Amino acid sequence: MPRFGGAPKCHACEKSVYMAEEVKALGKVWHKTCFKCNGCGKRLESGSESEHDDKPYCKNCYGKRFGPKGIGGGATAGCLQTEEGGATISKFKNTNTSSNKFAAGSQEKCYTCEKAVYAAEKLIVLTRYFHKMCVKC
Repeated sequence: MPRFGGAPKCHACEKSVYMAEEVKALGKVWHKTCFKCNGCGKRLESGSESEHDDKPYCKNCYGKRFGPKGIGGGATAGCLQTEEGGATISKFKNTNTSSNKFAAGSQEKCYTCEKAVYAAEKLIVLTRYFHKMCVKC
């Protein structure tokens, strides 16, 4: 608590914090330069932080350290894993292999050269696929 005429103390460095350099977050007062992620050291903005054991973390570090474990190291919880019999099995495995447009053998073939035609070089003429270079008038 500040004494009469004194400025509040920074939670990180215990030095006086003046109004121009003050950040209020997590119920405490910090210098702008002292309010940074305890994991990676990135400067934080008030409202963009997460707290664990009275220490600030960015959303990414907080997720990695204290979030759910699985694929992605906790940064995302989209694909969790379980271990059954020593093997790691994803709960969200794509079992529909026919929907993969990039699988071998599923590419359209050029009508002229009969090689695979990719989206960036594809030209469709009368329902036939061509490379842009293979179209001749």
